[in-house]
This record gives sequence, structure tokens and C-alpha cells, in this order.
Amino acid sequence: MSARRLTQALTAALITGAAVLTVTPANAMAPDDCAPGKICAWSEMFYRGKMAVLPAGAGCVNTEFPVYSMYNTYGTPGIPAVALMYTGRNCTGTLLFNVGPKERYPAFPAPALSAMLAW
Repeated sequence: MSARRLTQALTAALITGAAVLTVTPANAMAPDDCAPGKICAWSEMFYRGKMAVLPAGAGCVNTEFPVYSMYNTYGTPGIPAVALMYTGRNCTGTLLFNVGPKERYPAFPAPALSAMLAW
């Protein structure tokens, strides 16, 4: 094999490998155990570990455990439920995500310790 073909083959292999590593986690499917009309939170990335259902419209709540992934199954039309996820207790610290209706986040960059839950 020529040096040029070897370089092309290695480049293609690296690109393919990077695509697989990038696409798989980013498109991780939300689990079936989060029923419609719920805001579900997990203790691990990619919807693993312990799951808790957060009470929509409850205001600021501290989570039972550090949250690393979420799925909001509330839909529209209807009353849209949202969850603003914070790194600190009592809705302080950095705002990580605003998880709106039908949105999911398989991997938080940092754990969320509290949520502002609103309609």
C-alpha cells in the first residue's frame, strides 16, 4: 500500500471512529421509564442510575441526588412545564440548562443540585 493510500485509510478510520464516538452519546435515546407528563432526572449520565420525578410547577427544589441527565416529557399544546437546573442548592450557582417541554439532556457538564420548576 502506498503512503498516500495508507494516510487516506488512517484518516478515514479516525473520522469514522470520531463520528461513532460523537454521534452515539449525543443521540442517546431517553428511557421508557419516564412517563408522559413528567420531568425525570437521573443520578448518572445517559439516563442511568437512580431516577426521580421532579414536581412540575413546585418552584425551587433541591434534588434528591446530583443530577447528570434529564428528560422532560411534558408536551405542547397544554401547559408547558420547564425545569431550570442549577449547580448549587436552593437554585444558586450556575444555570446549567433550561429543560423545556419534550427536551432531553443525556449528559450534564456538571451535576445539578437544584431545580426551579415552573409552568
